[in-house]
Parts: sequence; C-alpha cells; structure tokens
Amino acid sequence: MTVLPPEPGRPRFNQTHESAGKPAAMIVWVLYLLALPSANLLAIVGMLVAASARGGATGLARQHLDRQLKLFWTSAVINIVLTGICMVGIVSLAMDPSQAAWLLPLTVVSGLALIGLTLWFTVRSAIAALNLARDRAP
Repeated sequence: MTVLPPEPGRPRFNQTHESAGKPAAMIVWVLYLLALPSANLLAIVGMLVAASARGGATGLARQHLDRQLKLFWTSAVINIVLTGICMVGIVSLAMDPSQAAWLLPLTVVSGLALIGLTLWFTVRSAIAALNLARDRAP
C-alpha cells in the first residue's frame, strides 16, 4: 500500500497510534504527584498539559487524560470551598472569640478535610500512574 500526499486544498488526517498521548498522560500523573511539594503549582501545569494533549490522544491515554482533568477540577472546586470555610472561620474567630463554640470545630473540620483532600489527590494520582504503566484504565 502506498501513501500518497494529500491533494492541495484537502485536509490531512493524521493516523495516530493506539498509544498516542501515553507519554503526556504519564507526565501529568507525575506532575500531580509532585503537586504536594510544589504547593499545587505543578498540578496546574499538569492540568494544562492534559488539556493540550487530550486532542491527539486515543484509547487508554485519552481515558487517563480525561480522568486527570476531572480529578483536577473536582479537587480544585472542593479545595476552594473548604479553604473559604476555613478562612471564614479563622477570620470570624479573630473578630469575635465568643463564637468559638461553633466556629472552632467548623474551622478544624474544614482544615482536616483539606488535608484529606490533598492525600486523596496524591494517592489517586499514584494509583492511576501505576495503572497507566500497566496499560490499565484509570
């Protein structure tokens, strides 16, 4: 079978391999794992890499890239809500210490939930990276 160049004015369709996008997906999982020591800056970089590599990925790699974006945005929204609750609790306690009976537990629980979210994000990323290395779904 011979491959002819496309005719002028006609679109060129790329034939991608089944593993197209797998290196990018693995890079994103590694960036997600390094998000904890980088104060989540590498998670943002990982999300940008996943979003840009998703268009050319197929099969298993596409599933991983889709899951990476879902994991990032889910964690980001929950993180923003919990951080807001924690900050409101801290500021309210500083302004009116008489409300400590209900504000202190709320602040502590939201802070612990933030720690739990960070651990969940890291563990989820590690498990998914191992799955990608073994050619399994995320």
